[in-house]
Amino acid sequence: MECYVFNCGNLHRTSTSRNEGSHASFRSKIIVIPKPAEAYVTRWRHNVEWMQRLRANTVDAQNRIPHDIRVVVELKDLVGKLSLFALTEIRRQVNQAKMEESKGVVRELEWEINGPCDCHTYCRYGLPCWHMVPTDGMAIPLESISPFWRLDNWN
Repeated sequence: MECYVFNCGNLHRTSTSRNEGSHASFRSKIIVIPKPAEAYVTRWRHNVEWMQRLRANTVDAQNRIPHDIRVVVELKDLVGKLSLFALTEIRRQVNQAKMEESKGVVRELEWEINGPCDCHTYCRYGLPCWHMVPTDGMAIPLESISPFWRLDNWN
């Protein structure tokens, strides 16, 4: 309003609004980005191709599950739904649980995802630990695993 009343431009301020500031910034970078519209289209294409690569990796992860993971009965409902890393880590935890059970260690199944657990696998990755996974052939529920590891997030 002062600019209008005193008819003095921008009162020696570098910008009076976000639009003017953006315009000045575009003008100062005109050498770096000679054609802003072309740069925008190139960046858009790059993002589309990047998402296509991620989706292709997801499809590959669904299709190439190793046999040592496929044979674990507890993972039968998770195969093709989780990333390969998550499946491998859970398989490792199932094997550890079976070893601990053979030693006679008594444990209780805890399916609560926010349960009081200090295991590295649970705290760092949000995956069930050795004391959370069943060893009797019962399938691990998909809800007990952090949504971060699900492949359907990329479809």
